[in-house]
Amino acid sequence: MLCRRTRRLQTLALAVTFIMVGLTGHSEAAVDFNKQIKPIFEARCTECHGPVKPKGKYDMHTKASFFKGSDGEAVIKGKPDESYIVELITLPAGDPDIMPAKGDPLTKEQIELIKTWIKEGANWPDGVDLKFPKKAGPPPDPLNTPGKPITDAEKKAVSDAQAKGALAMRLAQNTNWLRVDFSLHGKEIKDSDIAVVKPMTNLVDLDLGGTQVTDAALAHVAGLTNLHRLHLERTKITGKGLGQLKNLQELRYLNLYGTQVDDKSIMALAELKKLKRLYLWQTKVTDAAAKKLEAAIPGLYINLGWKAEAPKPKPVDPNAPKFTRAEIMQKAMKGGLAKKASEGKANKDELKLLLEYVTALQKHKAPKGDAGSWKAKTDVLVAAVTLLNKGDKKGEKALALGMDCKACHQAHKP
Repeated sequence: MLCRRTRRLQTLALAVTFIMVGLTGHSEAAVDFNKQIKPIFEARCTECHGPVKPKGKYDMHTKASFFKGSDGEAVIKGKPDESYIVELITLPAGDPDIMPAKGDPLTKEQIELIKTWIKEGANWPDGVDLKFPKKAGPPPDPLNTPGKPITDAEKKAVSDAQAKGALAMRLAQNTNWLRVDFSLHGKEIKDSDIAVVKPMTNLVDLDLGGTQVTDAALAHVAGLTNLHRLHLERTKITGKGLGQLKNLQELRYLNLYGTQVDDKSIMALAELKKLKRLYLWQTKVTDAAAKKLEAAIPGLYINLGWKAEAPKPKPVDPNAPKFTRAEIMQKAMKGGLAKKASEGKANKDELKLLLEYVTALQKHKAPKGDAGSWKAKTDVLVAAVTLLNKGDKKGEKALALGMDCKACHQAHKP
């Protein structure tokens, strides 16, 4: 009886144990690399860390390169808190070293997935590589194509242009792209003459340099959507018509040298996003406006020409005389100011001016004769006029004695 009961209890205990083990031993499914980790890496990491010039020399797109890292192991399997990649993705937003470097930081959910994946052993199935965006190369040059079929209207337009003295021809024998040059007959070419180019859909190079065309001529050019090069240098363009060029989205080169364009008018060119060279020598355009336009069109180079530097002013000698000897003689002596002061008839302003004259005379070198004699004579004049400026009447007699023109001329006049 006891044995039977014991066996039943043992059986019941064993069943309970299996149930408890089933409940407590159950764990969530492991992180799936292909479904959960790979999409994160491909969306946020491989743009910068792919096989072509990877940032920091860290290529993540293969299993081997990912675990190697750029300077050693980027991931330590089973230890997310010691893995360098976790350190980088958990830096605060705005930190210069945070990864991903572009866009928003990873979400908390994404970070936890990566940490759990590493903790579980960072399982990466063999033969699985991450996809990476291929960097696009430069767009093909349309001039390497044969161009559009030449229509009868275009053939007639070429003949009409040639009749007006323009050089009109294909760029090469195997292409329909055209070049038209009116510059050879510049002074004879007017706005109305340019109308002949309107039917030329294959026109890619137009030279109007040195002609008499004005802003009105740009209306004839506005529809040439394949135009790559446009010469308008030394024309009567003022810039008022530059807005008509907004449809020339293939334009790479524009020369406005020697025209009247200014800061305001050139900003109409900001829509020409393929423009690479713009020449603005001898125009009213300032450096500031040129930099603003360059900022609006990535890759644009603006040439403002050579500008001579303003001559540097000669350094001013603080000890140099304020007036020339000739000025002093003419205004202070021959002009009668010194005599007027010696007679007590000069006002305060005149005495002040006279002091400036005799002080300047004292700074001049003797034009002739002994330097000591010159200094003694000019010292007397300065001392006398200084007394007068202080209201001392003794200066009148001292100045009268010092104004011995005959003695001064004999000793120092050249």
